Amino acid sequence: MPKHLVAAVGVVAACALGTGSAEAATLDAKVAVTPNTGGSARHPQGHRVTVDASVVVPEGEFPPTLTGVELWYGPGLEFHRDGVPTCSPRVLSQGGPTACPPRSQVGQTGGGGIEPDDPVEAQPKFHLFNAPGGRMTIYATLQHPARVRAVMPGTVIDGARGAWPHRDAWTFPVTLQNVAQMPVTIGRLRFSFGGTRAAPHYVASTSCPPGGWPWRMRVHAGATVLVADGRAPCRR
Repeated sequence: MPKHLVAAVGVVAACALGTGSAEAATLDAKVAVTPNTGGSARHPQGHRVTVDASVVVPEGEFPPTLTGVELWYGPGLEFHRDGVPTCSPRVLSQGGPTACPPRSQVGQTGGGGIEPDDPVEAQPKFHLFNAPGGRMTIYATLQHPARVRAVMPGTVIDGARGAWPHRDAWTFPVTLQNVAQMPVTIGRLRFSFGGTRAAPHYVASTSCPPGGWPWRMRVHAGATVLVADGRAPCRR
């Protein structure tokens, strides 16, 4: 059966009365690091990381309801989050983004269009904040089919041994999995972080490995995990 890419530009969600199947889905992901010039241990280079991932399903099916997402980074990229203003998940939950120090926002994304035949449109917007403990928290807003605001605290593994020394992870709260008694199916995730004026070295490189900076993305749909691997091109 031919496959169909269910999404357009942005973080896009389509709500349907039935959930999509995760078993037949695959993950098509790209991670770009700009600028692509690698730094050194003495002179780290600050970067902006842009993630663009689509859940690909057979034609006529909706993407599955997502429950979480992880980003793993290989050697060569480091995270310098000390000294960057922070905003806690509690502050975000109580007052929203305007309650946070402006310089604590380190990333964002916007909504976009979806397939015209989808029965109900839902277009969440994400804002990423530096949180205590070297974590990134996502503040998500959804306007349709109902107004929803949700905070997604991040978890982080930094300095681990092995091929993936740094890992970020977020769990989608139930309020973003089911809205107005309908399951939310997200077809595409697109967001960026780092490289801000307030935190130019939030993400920085100390080397340019042969073949580029390795990355891995894991998207959770219940018990199913969709995985994509790649390398972000770099030059010395």
